[in-house]
Amino acid sequence: MLRAALALLAEQGLAERDARLSNLHLQLAERRREPFHAVLERVRQRGEVTSTTDVELAVNLLPGPAFYRRVVAHYPFPRAHSGAIVDHVLAVITH
Repeated sequence: MLRAALALLAEQGLAERDARLSNLHLQLAERRREPFHAVLERVRQRGEVTSTTDVELAVNLLPGPAFYRRVVAHYPFPRAHSGAIVDHVLAVITH
């Protein structure tokens, strides 16, 4: 896991200094975010969140806890946490 974290940091550092790599990094990051956007748009279309819900904010918040537990703290990420995180994030961004 430490190797993955170091590789991620190195990738980010290189992307900040090389325009071509920066563009590639951005494309990869957007592909990783697409599933979050798709799910949240479906949720919005079903009326489960308001039309003013900040989907971009939710996309930024949702993977944070899993990333922190796995990459930063080196803790496992229990599946049960996923639902609770979604519930909390949606509760906060829809009010």
